[in-house]
Amino acid sequence: MPYVCTVLILYIHRLLNYEPGLRPHAAQCLLHSFIKGMSASLTPPVCSPICVPQEEFDFERRKLTLDDLRAELTHEGNAYISVIRLLRHFLIGLDDVYSLLLQQTGAAAI
Repeated sequence: MPYVCTVLILYIHRLLNYEPGLRPHAAQCLLHSFIKGMSASLTPPVCSPICVPQEEFDFERRKLTLDDLRAELTHEGNAYISVIRLLRHFLIGLDDVYSLLLQQTGAAAI
């Protein structure tokens, strides 16, 4: 297993807290030692504008019909459902690994 900084693990653990009141606010996140250490980078941020091809924004000028909107929503919904299915299979796999580890070690489930 690759080395992971303990400070980072604790930081992520706080960010992922189920209780919203226990999660840090954005200002608190920016003051965390791990994030502050990242700002000491030797490369300055990019100050020049990003060149984006004009066709990237053609959809803003296009008139959408109800059928176009339905097609777009169907496409996005199908992509979302695919990701959810993959995530579910991944989590089921993790649950199987967890159960197997518990059986091998004889430990009780949490």
